[in-house]
Amino acid sequence: MSDEGVTCRYVFTEAEYKAAMRGMKHYPPQTKWPVIFVFILFFGSMVFHYSHPDSSVPTTVASWIPELLPVLLVGALFVWLFFFAPGRAFRKGDMCNLEMSYRVSPEGLHQSCSLLKADIAWRTFSRWEENTTGFSLYVGRFLHWLPKHGMGSLEQIDKLRALLAAHVQPPKKARFQWRIWLFPLFAILVVAIYWFTNSSSKVQKLNREAYLLEEDGENAKALEVRKKAMESCQWSVRRNDPVYAYTECRLANTYRLLQEYDKATPLMKEALKTQRANLPLDHPDVIETLNLYSLLCYDTGRYEMASELAGQAYHLALETYGKDNGQTLMGMANLALAYDKLDRTAEARKLWEECLEIKRRTYKEPSYDMSTTLIHLGHLASREKNYAQARDLYEEAYAIRQKTDPHYPGTAMAAYNVGYVLIKLGKPEEARPYLQACLKIQEERLGTDDADTVDTRDLLKSLDEPPKKSTPPGRQTTKGAQP
Repeated sequence: MSDEGVTCRYVFTEAEYKAAMRGMKHYPPQTKWPVIFVFILFFGSMVFHYSHPDSSVPTTVASWIPELLPVLLVGALFVWLFFFAPGRAFRKGDMCNLEMSYRVSPEGLHQSCSLLKADIAWRTFSRWEENTTGFSLYVGRFLHWLPKHGMGSLEQIDKLRALLAAHVQPPKKARFQWRIWLFPLFAILVVAIYWFTNSSSKVQKLNREAYLLEEDGENAKALEVRKKAMESCQWSVRRNDPVYAYTECRLANTYRLLQEYDKATPLMKEALKTQRANLPLDHPDVIETLNLYSLLCYDTGRYEMASELAGQAYHLALETYGKDNGQTLMGMANLALAYDKLDRTAEARKLWEECLEIKRRTYKEPSYDMSTTLIHLGHLASREKNYAQARDLYEEAYAIRQKTDPHYPGTAMAAYNVGYVLIKLGKPEEARPYLQACLKIQEERLGTDDADTVDTRDLLKSLDEPPKKSTPPGRQTTKGAQP
């Protein structure tokens, strides 16, 4: 060594390579925090997912694809970070196990080995860093590493430090490498969209499943599905989101079908309040909630409030969609129900007749709700002791329900109504097959000890006995069914 410079000689072994990697201060900050952040994001999402009430083990290839999406995404991120991320310029290569010689002087850096020789001026270096093992001299993203043990003495190390301080910019804090965060930010966005859209679709799927169970009269099972949908909303949907309010409304309606009115009322109130605050008044969800709330009020004996809510739903749907819309017809039917209980029979009859006329005109085939309107008109005729007209209406309703769903409890009630008016017309033998069909469905779907089943069985027994008072049409509860 001369007084003008410092010489560093060493063999660039595997151990030297690892030491150089440990000494690169610019490398860990670029990758450490993104890696830590993605680990937290990944494992946090996994914990969230598998602690979710709807989480289950996929059973098909198609169901595994969305489950594995976060795993594949994070795996791709790690591969990118460790192999393709910007800033990881120092790599193990052909320089390993070579004898390296560096000469540092006021003119610059001279490097030589069996593969190459190079003279690098000081102005080429962007910065330098010192660590416990040596010095790192950076040329852009590349570096030259000078280990301290290759210089011989502390005096030479101090001289090298002075040369570097005089000719190269002092060490400075590495700039924020924004490019390294592009992929993590993209991963965050994709995972967030995945979770929120997937959670929303799960809620909608559960609501649909519960609806089909209610159509089959399986209200107890439907309630369990509705509760799962509500729990999913509480985990992943904002409180003022329309999906949350819709799920709350449908849960309340399922409680109504199960006659748990104390649980249904607060849920229905809250759902309607949320929808009115966040949706237009003529939104389909608001109109549907008004209709369902009117049915809840009807079932709990609040007929004035039921008529008010049904009237709002009817007029909103009429102005928005016209007379032929399903929500308009539902509002019309609910308003007629309330009017009937408020002794406004003429207005109720007019609404039901208008509703029936629209359904006959617009429906391609008779449907279940058409049979419901026929039954209500039959109830009016039966109360007026016009049993012949009531029989025609009941028989048409029963024929429709036999065609649409022969095993539904509502079909049993329609058969009961026909049997009852036939008895009133003095035709007990014609009534018998209807009552037997009713009893068969009720025993299968409601059970042998259900109140409606017992009433039908007693009425059948009474056909062979002297006449006695029986339950009039419309009085049977037919759990899980609309009239």
